[in-house]
Amino acid sequence: MEQSVHRIHFEDRSSTEFERLVFAFLLRTQDWTTLEWLGETGADGGRDIWGMLSGESYCYQCANYRDISVKKVTDDIDKIINNGYSPNHFIVICGGRVTNEKRRKIKEHGKNAKISKTKVYSGVEFEELLRNETPVLIKRFVLGEAFPEICIPDFQKVNTDITYLVRSLFKDWLFHEIIPTIKTLYRIYKYVNPFQLTVTEMVFLLFVFEEVDCDFSEMEDINEFSFDDFIPFIADQTNREFPVLDEAERKRYNARYYINVNEKIRGFTTDQIINTFFFREIRTLDNGDVLEIFFKKDRDRKTELRIGKSSHSKRDTQIRSQ
Repeated sequence: MEQSVHRIHFEDRSSTEFERLVFAFLLRTQDWTTLEWLGETGADGGRDIWGMLSGESYCYQCANYRDISVKKVTDDIDKIINNGYSPNHFIVICGGRVTNEKRRKIKEHGKNAKISKTKVYSGVEFEELLRNETPVLIKRFVLGEAFPEICIPDFQKVNTDITYLVRSLFKDWLFHEIIPTIKTLYRIYKYVNPFQLTVTEMVFLLFVFEEVDCDFSEMEDINEFSFDDFIPFIADQTNREFPVLDEAERKRYNARYYINVNEKIRGFTTDQIINTFFFREIRTLDNGDVLEIFFKKDRDRKTELRIGKSSHSKRDTQIRSQ
């Protein structure tokens, strides 16, 4: 039976909800250096969303009106310039219709303001971008489906969506320090295919699992779990000699090496140090080799992952030297 696809009524959403939808869309479709939702603070200086990508600045204005006002947009451009900001790109995302004449006037004003590129998306154009690139956001914001719960019977499709979810969660943490809930992590644990993840994404899940405070004995719908099954995959992708930290770094991160009573080597995990988030763990593998993982994010949102592995025969000499 043929089904009709009804348009999204963005006008039914508040300006804050619309801005949040635009922000979520941008966050998931580009690898931004930085991306800030300034409109949320109420003191945006005419900038709803401001991002940096490949050395260029992007200013997004969210205009959730049935019929866009050219004067409102041009006034916002003037306000941005007068406040000392000069973006390389100025993009207006509308919730309603945009005539060709209004589009032309806005672009012309942007050109006169020395903005390199000015674009205007109508509500219909934005809707098609959502449907094509981030359909999960339609489920979340429009259909009211709880996010990130995904109800798809096809297991292969679930794996694809879970992989996409992991990447979205990684960006949320990278730019906004948002940690997923234990229920979200449990759903990932149940359906994820490690072969579809990068080693950085595996380590990220190990890290956030340690950060989530949970008591499995108090959870009726979640069984005790972990992401330890990732360890063999991570161990196959070493990129450093063991130990992965030099002497100065060991002091900076308070990193120590020791052998416990069970001859298993463990590491330490910490929150934040010198404006740098980092995660470090040492595991003894089934064959006796020692795996060290060091993962950090600096103040510029850049990440670094070091993985080192020491063979069982060299372990004692290397550990005692630390």
